[in-house]
Amino acid sequence: MPAHIAEKVGFNNGFQTFGPAVKVSGGPYEIQSYTKGEDLVEVPNPKYWGPKTHLSKIVYRFILDDSQDAPAISSGEVDIVNPVIPSVAYADSIKSIPNFAASVLPGLEFQHVDFNESNPYLAKLAVREAIALGTNRTQMIQRIVAPIFSTVNPADASKAQVLNNRIYMPIQPPYQNTSGTSATFDPTKAKQLLKSAGMTMGSDGYMQPSFGPLKGKDFSLSISTTSGVPVRQQIEELFQANMKAIGIKINIQNYDASTLFGTVGPKGEFDLIEFAWVSSPFASGNQPIYCSYTNTSVCGENWDHYADPKVDSLFNQALSDLNPTTDASLYNQIDGLLWKDMATLPLFENPVYYGYSTKYSNLVPNPTSVGIPWNAQDWALKA
Repeated sequence: MPAHIAEKVGFNNGFQTFGPAVKVSGGPYEIQSYTKGEDLVEVPNPKYWGPKTHLSKIVYRFILDDSQDAPAISSGEVDIVNPVIPSVAYADSIKSIPNFAASVLPGLEFQHVDFNESNPYLAKLAVREAIALGTNRTQMIQRIVAPIFSTVNPADASKAQVLNNRIYMPIQPPYQNTSGTSATFDPTKAKQLLKSAGMTMGSDGYMQPSFGPLKGKDFSLSISTTSGVPVRQQIEELFQANMKAIGIKINIQNYDASTLFGTVGPKGEFDLIEFAWVSSPFASGNQPIYCSYTNTSVCGENWDHYADPKVDSLFNQALSDLNPTTDASLYNQIDGLLWKDMATLPLFENPVYYGYSTKYSNLVPNPTSVGIPWNAQDWALKA
């Protein structure tokens, strides 16, 4: 690549400046075309230094409705599928298709509920703790996650577990349960905490605050996620039932993905929000999410108005340290503080579902954010 191109085509705005005509690739494939909302086409990179690829073209199709995957496979339009969040119904629809295999792996992304601390009630630690203690995460595992693993191999249901760390996933060696008893399901204690925060139980079974905009009224909060995703809808409905049991009225108010992640989340237009963070193997990537929101230049992904100078200090230490063992200790300390502050509520590690045609060889699922294309240079049609 000419030096002046290498200098100007940056990670943030290079492609916006030069457009798709500029081909930047150090790998076996390069982008031939991209149509927003439809597909991205890759072809072999003629300047790649390594072994030649086996396929003449790879087309990545953007199918936003997971229910359309099975028909697309059956018609021969699609050879590999990777849904956003698999459901049992989805897995069953794929299972019946001949010459198509599937794998379900624990991944590096996780579902979570975030609290907007600009809300006068969620600003109180006792209220956030009550919500965490009143959420039956084990129930979510049993009803949502374990059955998905079972669609491929019933023995794999044991891989589904409650998530007790935000920085590391259970499949990563540094993972520790840093929660203590912060989120052990205990609805009785949850009610006690709400009362200690200045609420009394009303005759209709809902708590009524003695302060703030809902004084003397039912304590109500909204929860939002991406609309049209069955698994997230199921999470919300279970959460709604859990909260009713401790006296919190939950209103479900969902949005399309572009609105949720483009407006509602970044502008803090929510009470509670449920979605997944997609992690990488590098724990340092968590800093923008959990460092103090007042540092807008660094902590732009902290939509929750959460701030703790101790967390900021530990992140800075970890980012300047080169010892992996020390880093892991620091990041687990950070997560311990996040539990102490009840900054967010992790739910479960996402099961990652890959379906793929058996006419191809060397398709190896990868649970990281890179996904199944990590070894695309090895993909080939079977003889």
